[in-house]
Amino acid sequence: MRKEIRFLLIVIVLIGLTGVLAYAAGSGGGGSSSSTNNDRNVGTASNDTNTTTNRTTGGRFVYQPRDCEALNTTRERIRCRLIQGEESLPDSVPEACRNETIRGRCVAFYNTIRTCYKLEGRAKDQCFKRASGLTRANLSVENPEGRPEKARNYMIALLYNLEEKVERQVNQSKLTADEGAEIVAKIIDIKKAILEGKRKPEIRTMVQELKQMWREKVKPTE
Repeated sequence: MRKEIRFLLIVIVLIGLTGVLAYAAGSGGGGSSSSTNNDRNVGTASNDTNTTTNRTTGGRFVYQPRDCEALNTTRERIRCRLIQGEESLPDSVPEACRNETIRGRCVAFYNTIRTCYKLEGRAKDQCFKRASGLTRANLSVENPEGRPEKARNYMIALLYNLEEKVERQVNQSKLTADEGAEIVAKIIDIKKAILEGKRKPEIRTMVQELKQMWREKVKPTE
């Protein structure tokens, strides 16, 4: 029971981060998305793998579209998607699902919760809970049988929603693509840890790190 309580506390932290649930699924972590934006805040790093060294008359880097899947690291692929969206690879496997041992159930759950992103607010959260197998409004009164697995699924849904929030702030130039990629990479690390059955203290520490990163970088929703 004590272990379950600790896990539920992690869920509560994530619920606090998500706040009011938004509209669409993000593309930063992979998977299908309809978002497109060719004028995102990409930053001006000298080692930017998604820009050329040629500049416009305004002094800005000229964006060079890339095949995001061809990039070597998770963070590079995330950054690429945040800049140019997923229109070139609508069926790419979400980053958190790329471990062969979890790919099948991970992709299946991702496809299930995608329908929830057509909803807003409480209806969206209820959709997340149904997709996760939760039947009660409060996790603490959920039937103990299978509750940890259902809570994990709900956490994954909330984390996907956080990715969307980050993508929106990159679109609005409230975050640079580099900042967005850093946050989404942390979110994906947490999802991987949950899906791979990592120990709860390790997951809790990662969530606290995300919470601190969120406070420092993500702008309050207007």
